Parts: sequence; C-alpha cells; structure tokens
Amino acid sequence: MKNVDVRQLALLCAMIDTQSLTEAAQSLHMTPSGASQSLARLRQILGDELCLREGAGYQLTPYGAYSIDSFRQIVELWTDAHSSAWQFNPMECTEHIVLSCYEALAETDLADFYRETLAAAPLMRLDIYSPTNGPQDILELRTGAVDVVCGYQQPPNEARDLHVSVIRHIGLSHCVLSENHPRIGVSLSLEQYLAERHLRFAYVLRQNAAPSPVDVMLVDKGYPARQTCVVSSWGLCRDMLAKTDRILTVDGLQAQQLCRSSPKIKSLPLPQELCGVVIPIYMVWPHRTHNNKAHRWLRAQLKQYLESAAQVPPVA
Repeated sequence: MKNVDVRQLALLCAMIDTQSLTEAAQSLHMTPSGASQSLARLRQILGDELCLREGAGYQLTPYGAYSIDSFRQIVELWTDAHSSAWQFNPMECTEHIVLSCYEALAETDLADFYRETLAAAPLMRLDIYSPTNGPQDILELRTGAVDVVCGYQQPPNEARDLHVSVIRHIGLSHCVLSENHPRIGVSLSLEQYLAERHLRFAYVLRQNAAPSPVDVMLVDKGYPARQTCVVSSWGLCRDMLAKTDRILTVDGLQAQQLCRSSPKIKSLPLPQELCGVVIPIYMVWPHRTHNNKAHRWLRAQLKQYLESAAQVPPVA
C-alpha cells in the first residue's frame, strides 16, 4: 500500500458511491480520462481489478468488497487532515439541517438537545422530525427530505451512499404501569406479564411491519405474543398508564422518565425470564453530507448527547 496515492482510493470510493466515473472525477477536480488512468495505476499496484463495469454502474470484485471499508477509513482520515474541519465555528453557522430522531428518551430530552444545540449555533435552523423506523427513513435520506436519522432502522448492507453508526443500545428491563394496578403489586411474575394487555409505543406502525423484539423473544421461548395497543405519543402513553391497567415494557431510563412525569405511575423490573432484549439505535446519514462541517458537528453533538443521556442511572 505504500505506493498507493490516497487520491486514487478517494476516486475509487467516490466512483462506487456515485456509480459514475465522470461524477467521481468531478468531485476530485479531475478529468474523466485522468481519473481512468489513475484507477488503472491503482489496479496495477494492488494487483486486482477492484471493480468491474456492470450495466450503467460498477460492481466491486471480491477483493474490492473486502477492502472498500478500509479504503474509506483511510480516505476519511486523509480528508480530515486536509479539510480544516477543526476551524468550524458553530456561532457563524447558518445551515438548515433536518434531523429525524426517535424520542425514546421522551420529548423533554430532545428539547434539551435542541436548546443546547441552538445555544452553541444560534443561527442554525434545526428541524426535528419523528422517524418511521422503516424503509421510508432511508428513502427520505436519499431524496434529501432529511439529513440524518436516528432510529431502529438499519440501512441495507449494500447501501454505499449511506453511512451508519450505532450510537447506543436500549436494553429492555422494566415494566411501567399504574400505581394502583388492580392485579400487580410490588413485583411482576412471568405469568402476570403474559396475562396482561400491553401498550406498544410506535410513531408509525406500517401494515405488515416487523413484530416487536419483545414478541419475537416471547415466541422464540415458546410463549404467545402479547396483546398490544399502539400509541404514538409519550403524553398519551403516560396518561393511559396512569388511568388504565395497560403495562408498557421499556428500558431503565425510559421508566425513570415516565415515573418522574406522573406520581400515578410505578416501575417494576421485568421477570427474569424476559431480560436480555437489546435494541440497537442507528445514526444514518447520506454521503453527500459526510464531510460537511456543519453536519459533522451536529452529528457529533447528537451522538455525544445520546450517549451521555444513556449513562443516567436507571430506576431500581
């Protein structure tokens, strides 16, 4: 690799992302013929074709597919060193950024993030949407309707035009229910859990959507799936817990937030048999904003905020 020019790797990555040699060449201020010659030298140095023409686009060879992530890391480090990203001043940023972020920490936490972000970047215009946690999120990233998504939806493995990072994991550990629940007192057994009716929080639950990870685990263990009622507002969820006998399965931080929001709600640990459900939260963004200073700054702020929020001690 010592004879490889990083710009050659950048050109290869750009061509795979755009599926166009011309666009890749333009992004690096090269002519198409110059780009073609540069890729030919890269193939000669590495002893592999790296990618082959397939229809109107390009398909990586096995060696190319194996190496492309390492190439991207090298290019990203090279870009960081030459982009003077450290000079970014959020106080002068006037960017308009659309964030689609799950509210699993409840609305107050996103409001805190919004306040802190605009205090650091007062001229930035930041819109916050709710993700569908489905393919629609990926489509909106690709069309430019949103700039970054934080949610449960993982992009396709072959999505070379998207970047993804796991920013935290949610471990389901508690049930939240009415303080005066007619059948559940100071502890919760597996039999009680299975016999009750449940709330399920989801902003958008599409027809034929994937089942809840909790129900998947129950079925895998030989138990029936839960009877659930879907709600799409944390405020409504809180009120239904306080005023009905429905129960909600959450992580420790969510339980803490809900119990804090109403004295009529209590939290109990899940039955031991049901512990172990962990849900990853993905941050996904398009390649077109990958090296944009404002977008990179916002993604770093959001990642840091959600990671620090996850460190809040859970309820007992």
